[in-house]
Amino acid sequence: MFEQAPNTTDRTNRLAGLQGAIWQVINPGYTVTSGTAAVNSYISAYSGANYLSNLTGYGPVRSDINFITETGKYGTSRARQSFAFAGAIPEPSTWVMLIAGFGFAGAALRRARYQPVRVRV
Repeated sequence: MFEQAPNTTDRTNRLAGLQGAIWQVINPGYTVTSGTAAVNSYISAYSGANYLSNLTGYGPVRSDINFITETGKYGTSRARQSFAFAGAIPEPSTWVMLIAGFGFAGAALRRARYQPVRVRV
């Protein structure tokens, strides 16, 4: 699902929608909403009856799973959780290209510094 997202914004919206759908399924008395229309559409798509009924086609469903929530700890009147998204983290290949670029730049500077001076007599 997430490798098919065309860009990072769509991937982030899908992940936020999936997390919101999980919260909505775990807490059936609550309606989870976001400030973004795209995230709200993913929340409704992922928590809808059609999406959840398709999960049974992939194998047996366990019914003895209990979800632990934090809503009882602070009371249910203001139970919420904020999303925290970190900035992009460079992948290892990006680091390799960065280090190689610094190496090539250093080698070019070193080579330019040690060229012999030509003296004409």
